[in-house]
Order: sequence, then structure tokens, then C-alpha cells
Amino acid sequence: MDLFDAEWEQQGKELFRDLIQFDSVNPPGNEAPVANYLAKRFAEAGITCQILEKSTGRCNLVARLSSESKRPPIALISHLDVVPADSEQWTYPPFSATERDGFIWGRGTLDTKQLTAMQAMAFLALKKYELNRDVIFVASADEEAGSHFGMEWLVKEMPDLQHSGLIISEGGGFPIVSNGRTYMLVAAGEKGVCQVTLRAEGDTGHASCPPLNQAIYHLAEALRRLTTHHFEEKYSQLTRHFLIETGLNPCEKQMDRSVLSSLMQYQLSDTLTINYLQVGDATNVIPKLTEAQIEFRLLPGTSRGEIEQLLNEKLVDLPVQWTITTFEEGYESDTDSEILRLFEENARLFGFQGDLLPFLALGRTDGRFLCAEGASIFGFSPVLLDDSYEEALKRVHNNDERISDQSFRFGLKVFVKSLLDLCVEK
Repeated sequence: MDLFDAEWEQQGKELFRDLIQFDSVNPPGNEAPVANYLAKRFAEAGITCQILEKSTGRCNLVARLSSESKRPPIALISHLDVVPADSEQWTYPPFSATERDGFIWGRGTLDTKQLTAMQAMAFLALKKYELNRDVIFVASADEEAGSHFGMEWLVKEMPDLQHSGLIISEGGGFPIVSNGRTYMLVAAGEKGVCQVTLRAEGDTGHASCPPLNQAIYHLAEALRRLTTHHFEEKYSQLTRHFLIETGLNPCEKQMDRSVLSSLMQYQLSDTLTINYLQVGDATNVIPKLTEAQIEFRLLPGTSRGEIEQLLNEKLVDLPVQWTITTFEEGYESDTDSEILRLFEENARLFGFQGDLLPFLALGRTDGRFLCAEGASIFGFSPVLLDDSYEEALKRVHNNDERISDQSFRFGLKVFVKSLLDLCVEK
């Protein structure tokens, strides 16, 4: 069997379908069976694995291919858990990996067992060569529920996972078409997250005779001031590159409503949403206490101090208390990278006609836990237009999640060849 021939492709697809057939829905997780399956496949190729668990059944698999090089390593990371799936709402059972109409159907086909399969096949291929750097494989637990049993815990157990090298994660690889041009998105950064609890206290009483000093009024005014705040636009290296490549102009008064334009807007400023409100539990009683939880999504570089300053300025004269409950900084990677050039080159080699487009990814991934100084973190699991960015947004975490057979085969070849080109000693 030769790399990239039909037999090798089929082997990769069967590994992928095997992964889909493990029910690793989170909650409860139960990543142990799929982690043990991968460990067995690696052991058959002579690769030693570690399986670490914070709690019984919540397994994280780690393996390493060592080299004689002192170069910083590359880490291939994905997660084994998936979100719930209601089988009654699916065309085919969500853990059957059914092949119909040119697609492989199943929970995790786009988030992210397709990436796990691509990375596993790359890891197995790299085992056969002398490498110019260490390669680390991590398939973690609990990403879909905050990573508390997964990467967040794992990096404390294995601090060497945080390094200044290269990390390939999820969040990119999806094509997008705009103004006659085709791009393949590659995640090159993520916004940070700051969650804040607001609490207001006032007088209570019967609703038929409401007091003037009401907690709900104070909270409402605090939320009004914060949600109407105008966040200034910021232009990072990544954002400027995105604007140059796409030709989009944020100064145009009438922007189109394309997905690409929405991505541009997302990358230009911090944002704020209200996640939760608690304003009493009886219809005829004015509540004494009210509470809201808000969430800032912060561009890389926005500091905790800036959020504290904003909260102080906006709420200084209101009887509202605020507490920052979580703060995680965003990150942005240098796009002048050899691996990005290889991804683009090999995507074209295997039939993609377009350009790679780095962007600031939506959401948060496990890459944030490995963000050591000097590290480059990219999200990339390449697919074809059958699984475009717009289509992926409709399917991920939804009923009838699926990936086209041709997309998976394409992505498998692009990913594996790029890793061989990068990591094999010439």
C-alpha cells in the first residue's frame, strides 16, 4: 500500500467511520472507548500512547514521535467528545456513519472526528520516517463542555504540551466563495472571553404598589449603558491581511450581508452579549435582588484592565456591583508560516482552486490552553465546497451533520502530505 493511493484513502476513511460509531456524547462524555481504539491502532504501528483521565472514563490520549532535533515541536490536537444528537430528528442514526448520497453521516463528522482521523493518519505516516522535529498527538476529552476534564486539566499534568512551536487544531479548512473568488479559511487566532456578573439591589414590595428604588431598574440601566457602548475598531496584522486579500472595505456605508462580510465585522472590534438574567421568581412581587451575566468577546490585545475601566466608567453612579468571573485573553498567530504555505500548495495540488485565507475564528477551541509565548496555533481540517463554511455552520451541532466522501478524502491527502513535507528530514 502506497501513501495517497485508493487503498490508503480507504483505510483512512474506515478509521474515520470507526471513530464516528463511538458514542462519545458530552455529557456524559465517555471518551474511553474511542481513546482505547486509537491507542490500539497506534500500538499496532509501534507507537506508545499515554491515556490520562481526571475522572473515570474521561480519557485523553497523548502520543509523541521523537526526533534528534532541537526545533520546537508540532502538536496535532483534536477532541473525542461530541455534542448530543436526537436520533429521532436525524435522517440516519447519528452514530452509524452511514454512507448515502456521497456523504458520510454522523455526529462529529465536522466537529471534529474528521480532524482526529486526518491527524491520526498523518501521525501513522510520520512514524515511518526520520523527523526534523518532535510531533505530538493529542486527542482530548470534554472540549464541548469547557475542557475541564480535557485540555485545561491535561496541560497541568503535562506542562511540556505548552511549547513555542506549532499547534494544529480545529476551526478552519472550510471553503467560502465571495465576489467570484474562492478561499479556504484557516483559523489563525481567537477572541478572548471575559464573563461578568452584575448585581443590583433595591426595595421590595407588592407589584400593586411598586417602590421607586427598584433593583430591576438599576440593572436595566446598567445593561443599557453597556450594550449601547461603541467599541472602537482595531486593525491587527491578521485583520489587515484579511481586508487586503478579500478587498472588503469596512468604511463602506452599505455593506453586503455575506458571510465573509460578517466575518470581517467580527474581527474588527470587541463585542458584548447578555447571557443570563435573573429578575425575581414571582409575578406579583418586586424583587429585592436582580442579576445578569454578560460576556465580552475580546480581540487579541484587549486587556482585563480595559474591561475593568469600561465597567467603572459606565456604572460609576449606579447601585450595581460587578464581578469578573472569568477572563481569558485572545491570541493571534503570525501568518508568515511555512505550514500555511504547504497547506495552500497541497490544497491546490489535490484540486482546490483558490487561496488560503487566515481569519480570527468564531468560538473558542482547545488551542487556547497551549498558547505559550512564541507558539503558532492554526485551525485547519481541509474540505471541499460540498462542505463550505456556510454549510458547516448549518450542520455543526445540528441534526444530520455530515461530510462529503470526496471532502474527507481530499482533506486527508492535503493534511497528511503537508505534515510529511514539513516534518520529514530531507
